[in-house]
Amino acid sequence: MYNPGPPPADQAGYAQYLQTELMKISRALNDPQDLLRLRESAVAPSRIADAMVVYADGTNLVLGPGEDLYVRINSLWRKPGRLNLTSKSAAYTFVATDADGGFLHPSADTTARTWTIPANSSVPYEVGTTLTMVNQGSAGVLTIAITTDTLKFSPSGSTGSRTLAANGIATVIKVTSTEWIISGSGLT
Repeated sequence: MYNPGPPPADQAGYAQYLQTELMKISRALNDPQDLLRLRESAVAPSRIADAMVVYADGTNLVLGPGEDLYVRINSLWRKPGRLNLTSKSAAYTFVATDADGGFLHPSADTTARTWTIPANSSVPYEVGTTLTMVNQGSAGVLTIAITTDTLKFSPSGSTGSRTLAANGIATVIKVTSTEWIISGSGLT
């Protein structure tokens, strides 16, 4: 880790100071570290881009609920390890950026909806990708469908679309390039 030294009091010492500091920077850049330390920030970064990591103070810089580490993914600040829910009040076909996400059919939407997992040939999710669906209380029935790949119901192994009742939660996980397994509560 680089820690700058105090600058010299007189101008004559600046050449040696710069050379010493550049050597320290070079050593720090070439010395692999086993940790990353972020300073808590009270102001938003001046340039925001995906894959940024920020430790927000939660008071002056609020990127989500409270002081924590946040990662910028798909133009949204997310807490690592937390399932972020995206509300959907329409029929929907999942897209590549939905991988490992959570999706809420809100109670205000009492219409039955169908959410569809696309074929591997159109959206090649990695094996291990998950999609979690929550059908909030009073929401219309949610049908979880798949195009040409296989959706297997756990534990029976039966295939095809599944229905998720109000207050139900279901997770699908991709287990091969063309097979997904679905399980959850309120799922038939």
